[in-house]
Parts: sequence; structure tokens; C-alpha cells
Amino acid sequence: LGGLGKKVPPAISGYIPDIAYQDISGEYKIIGEAKTSNDINTNHTKLQIKAYLWRLYLQGDGLLLVSVPPGCETKMNKVLRAICREVESQKIKYQTVSPMDRYGLGTWR
Repeated sequence: LGGLGKKVPPAISGYIPDIAYQDISGEYKIIGEAKTSNDINTNHTKLQIKAYLWRLYLQGDGLLLVSVPPGCETKMNKVLRAICREVESQKIKYQTVSPMDRYGLGTWR
């Protein structure tokens, strides 16, 4: 879902998110990424997530949504918190969800 009828979301610092929604001005409102348990701690994932969080930080708003397998939410949240510290912003919004999350609430920050 690229938003506004696009099939593939545009690249963000060389990384293409799994889903993205941009408003009419082109600002990202939602950037979404799905990760397997083996992908969470890879250098590629860390650089990719950092690029997405940095983009949201520069915009001043938006949400990064990361889907992980059941039981991996804590592991992903540790990576997200560490990257937020690198970007020096605790104000970036993100949510970690699992496809098996029966209420669709995930883990908010």
C-alpha cells in the first residue's frame, strides 16, 4: 500500500517500507514494516528503522508501525528504543504489533 493509489511505497533514505501512507502534502503519516524473528537484530533492520524514524522525527509527527511474530514485541521494542536514543528524540511515535494480537492493540509508546 503506497497511499494515494501507488502500488509500491517510495523509498526513504534508500529503504522501501512495506506500507506507507502519505497525506496530500507528501508527509508520511504511517510507515509500516514487518519483520521476522531473525530480522529484528540485523544491521539492515536497524539502519532501515533508523531511516524511517529519522524521517518521522524531521517531519515532527507520524507513526512507525512494526509487525513482528508473537513473542517478539519486547525484542523489537528494545531495538526501537535504542534507535530513538540515537536519533535523540523520545517523541517519535511507534507501535509494535503481532499478527496474533487478538485485540489489535499491540505495544504502544
